[in-house]
Amino acid sequence: MLSVEFKSGNVYQYYDVPLNVFEQMKTAPSKGQFLALSIKGAFRYARA
Repeated sequence: MLSVEFKSGNVYQYYDVPLNVFEQMKTAPSKGQFLALSIKGAFRYARA
């Protein structure tokens, strides 16, 4: 599970995110852009 905390303080949990996707996000120049293009819509999520 990947937990993402936004500047607003909201936390979302993305399920079944593979380790390689997490590693790519860590090294991405823009975490927000990576999240929008590679994670949102591709993985189930819930607001924590």
